[in-house]
Amino acid sequence: MALLPTPDQIYARRARDYWHVREPLGRHFVPGSLGGYYIDLSAKARPYEGPMHEGIPMRKHIGTDFEVIPTTVTQLALAHFEVYAQSGEDSALREALRWADWLVEQFQPCEPWRPGWRWNIPHKRLRIRPPFISAMTQGQGISALVRAHQHSGEDRYLETAYAALEAFTEPVERGGVAAPLGPNACFFEEYPSLPRSHVLNGHIFAIWGLYDLAIARQDNQARALFDQGVAALRAQLGRYDLGFWSRYCLYPQPLPNVATPAYHELHTAQLRALHRLTGEPQFLARAQRWERQFGNWANWGLALGIKVLLRVWIKTRRAPAASLTVSQESSS
Repeated sequence: MALLPTPDQIYARRARDYWHVREPLGRHFVPGSLGGYYIDLSAKARPYEGPMHEGIPMRKHIGTDFEVIPTTVTQLALAHFEVYAQSGEDSALREALRWADWLVEQFQPCEPWRPGWRWNIPHKRLRIRPPFISAMTQGQGISALVRAHQHSGEDRYLETAYAALEAFTEPVERGGVAAPLGPNACFFEEYPSLPRSHVLNGHIFAIWGLYDLAIARQDNQARALFDQGVAALRAQLGRYDLGFWSRYCLYPQPLPNVATPAYHELHTAQLRALHRLTGEPQFLARAQRWERQFGNWANWGLALGIKVLLRVWIKTRRAPAASLTVSQESSS
């Protein structure tokens, strides 16, 4: 009698749209070099059939209309660099550099925030008004641009990547993306919310940009910031473990924001990549633990049940006023 498939086996075979591809561990990265990316985003290089603006896929984000989100472009660039690493096709490299050009062109001041790739839509659930910048977008943008510089030799890519570092040097209260946790540890905020959201996957994507810039420029400041990000993750990682599943973020709510299956799977891949970069045994141990949890039907049921209850609470509660921007906070 054949054994019933485990939930992770069923999940691996499910059909996926453009926005919900699998993002496994990268196959072409080598620690200490600018080869392939740490997560394989190549599935996002495939054609998109939905709404577009100037060739960029548009999507809705938590109750907004269809908009261009800059993180889409950072991932398009990284996706095509990954295809190039896999195939060596010149067309993939040209497409990656086309999106890197967009990142150079769209890097701009974002008052009251530091310069960067601005989000022009609100994050209603976390009460963030536009415009704002995101540590994840900044980090992935840096990762894409240093690879563009490596393949093209054009300094403008590296200069823009270095300019994006400024946001990591300032706390959220002063227009940056940093949330210091002590003298030598710092969390980098995908969403600069008050109170802090501490999104796990966004922080990891952010510090990979710091790691890449440290390699590209032999930059001690970027390396120090990466080390602070790793220290913050070491100190906080246990808070993301619910005993049966991982958490998406630490934003305070009546119920934990349990990761979707896609984010839970991404968390394990990210931690495996970080273990290869740092040698930190905690990262590998936690990845293995979460992989085991992913294969258990009871864990899936509990995770999805809590997720449904949290979404019901979010929809039924009275929406609070939007958070203040940095400039408003500083003037109060």
